[in-house]
Amino acid sequence: MDPATSFLESADFDQLLTLQLGGKAHGLVGSIEVPETSITVEVAPTLATPNAAEIVFSGATTLKRLIESLDAFKHWAAGTGVRFVIVVEPYGANGEGPDEPFGDEIIRAYAKEGIELDIVEAGGDWTGLYVSLLDILPSYIRPDTQWIGFIDDDTFFFSMHSVLRMLHKYDASEAQWVGTHSEYTPWLWGGGINCVGGAGFFLSTP
Repeated sequence: MDPATSFLESADFDQLLTLQLGGKAHGLVGSIEVPETSITVEVAPTLATPNAAEIVFSGATTLKRLIESLDAFKHWAAGTGVRFVIVVEPYGANGEGPDEPFGDEIIRAYAKEGIELDIVEAGGDWTGLYVSLLDILPSYIRPDTQWIGFIDDDTFFFSMHSVLRMLHKYDASEAQWVGTHSEYTPWLWGGGINCVGGAGFFLSTP
């Protein structure tokens, strides 16, 4: 059984909906006559937006990249109660042009889409920015926080339901690290296992 088939067969859906797709007959397309078509498929139902307030997502990026990431982030994070704590370089640190957005503008844009965002400015290289999160994040942990997700500014989750289902396999009251090592070969060769990279990883907050 190939991995794709295995994944599909192991997907956990409580129920499936029957959907009929069809199209009317068309005239000639080139030299081919297109007949009326119809197909019936089973699809997963649209699920209600989950409550994921137990998760704080964190990462490091630039102000410009942060606003560009909103279109993707809102597809899986909007209205779920998750919070974002993002470390950025100080405004204009790399000589960006006047079109670089200010932090408060970005916070308002995220809030408009139903995402709570905190921006923290810090100096240093990219590794230093990520490491600085270890000192910054404890002050953002609330009583209902169970997980901190370390992500990149282009991380995309297809379903917050799937993220929660995965995390709930683990006891957040114990120290947990959920994820995998970076797939970046030079890091693996040069320093062994490195847990920053790819889609990210999660730490519990016992």
